[in-house]
Amino acid sequence: MQEVSGLWDFSHESLDLLEEVVRERFPSEEAFRDQESEAFLQVAAWYLGEVHNHHRGTQWQMHPDGKGHFRWKWYPFVIPPWDRLDDYEDEDGIEYDARPTVDPLSSLRSVVREPYERPHPGQTLRSELDAYETKTG
Repeated sequence: MQEVSGLWDFSHESLDLLEEVVRERFPSEEAFRDQESEAFLQVAAWYLGEVHNHHRGTQWQMHPDGKGHFRWKWYPFVIPPWDRLDDYEDEDGIEYDARPTVDPLSSLRSVVREPYERPHPGQTLRSELDAYETKTG
């Protein structure tokens, strides 16, 4: 595997480098999907999740039975721990568990999409860290 140089220190700033590397390697979402089970993207997804864990106190989880509320249910994701359930409130009052979940592989996939196809246009890997703002601020 080709070495990727840069400062990989789990900082917020390193996510800009991660985004740049992913865009360079994958010119399209199709190219990304063809290699999403390969080592590079699996390590990149792990790295992204670990940045969330280091800076937002999340933890890894997985629903191997396919149950969950996100599209790629069989991939590991990061989420604030259960004891922080009361820190988050569903604006519509429908869900009792409003903790934000981030599927790092899906986040990386969104980097290679055209801007108008992204779930949240203008969102970057770094700005995704803002999803953990709590109801108390």
